[in-house]
Amino acid sequence: MSLPVDPRWISHRPDREESMAALAAGLGVGLVVGGAVFYLARLLLAREPLLPAPVRGEREAE
Repeated sequence: MSLPVDPRWISHRPDREESMAALAAGLGVGLVVGGAVFYLARLLLAREPLLPAPVRGEREAE
């Protein structure tokens, strides 16, 4: 039982519609990932610094 050897499927060239779909998908994924990274960076940079808990018996410096 021999399978037919047809190399046409290997050299498939995408048409314009497939190329545009791939471009749109790539840009969409890039924008979503970039937006998420930008949002998380803003959250981390905008938070107030954590202060150490006061030690029992010490007064706050005024």
